[in-house]
Amino acid sequence: MLATLNFSLAFVVGLLASPLAFVRATKSPLLAIPQVLILGGLSPPVAMYGLSAWYKGRGLERVLVELAKGWIAQGVWTEFVVWGVWWPAWVVGVTVVCSGLVSAKR
Repeated sequence: MLATLNFSLAFVVGLLASPLAFVRATKSPLLAIPQVLILGGLSPPVAMYGLSAWYKGRGLERVLVELAKGWIAQGVWTEFVVWGVWWPAWVVGVTVVCSGLVSAKR
């Protein structure tokens, strides 16, 4: 689906979401903590904040306004893909990692 919308968008989101392919529920905190840290570092809010720092040193609100303008004026699908596809997948990935720790304590 993503490749039909925009190849570069699909490529970037695919690269940033690639750690989700390696997410497994584990009972060992030594394995779960690095997984959570990697997923936290590649989460959509962190990526948006990094983009705002890189994007000519402007604030996060400026990047979000530009994304909204792109959606309204040009029909760019970036916001839908980030918040409708990548964010839910990331939440499920973190839930899977943390579920192994919760079941290990019982």
